[in-house]
Parts: sequence; C-alpha cells; structure tokens
Amino acid sequence: MYMRAMQPLGAIEEILAQMFQNTLTRATLRWFFNMEDNRARNWEDICGEFHNQYKYNIEVDVTRRDLETTKQEPKESFSAFITKWRSKAA
Repeated sequence: MYMRAMQPLGAIEEILAQMFQNTLTRATLRWFFNMEDNRARNWEDICGEFHNQYKYNIEVDVTRRDLETTKQEPKESFSAFITKWRSKAA
C-alpha cells in the first residue's frame, strides 16, 4: 500500500508510486520512508526528490578498469573490501 501521500493521487500516479516503492530496498527504501511528507505530494515530486538524492550515481563514471584496480588494503577486512567494491560498482 502506498503510504507517502497526504492527499489522494490520481489512479495512474498512485500505481506508479506503488510500483516505484516496491522496487526500493535497504538504503533507498529507508530514504523514501524518511522523506518529509511535504516533499512527496505527487509523482513528479517523488521523481524529483529521488533524482536529487541519487544523481551522484550518474555523475560518477566508474569504469570496469576502476573496479579491476580496486585493491584490498593491508589491514582492511575482506567484508569491508567487498562493501567498498560493491558501493563503487553501484
């Protein structure tokens, strides 16, 4: 159930918002539910807020070579290295 809107959305917007919400996981889902209600009044607001929050992902150009050359630091745990690599890849 779509629960962000304070005012009813049109049927098409409501479906889009629900489908969008269903695609979110972990950090993005937390971001979405913690967003202030007045910032998500309609579908366009939601799109704009999402773009503003995550636009850095399209601005940072990580190449395959960047990922290949990412090395584990001497005192870095394997799980910390994997987390670093995955966040770079994302």
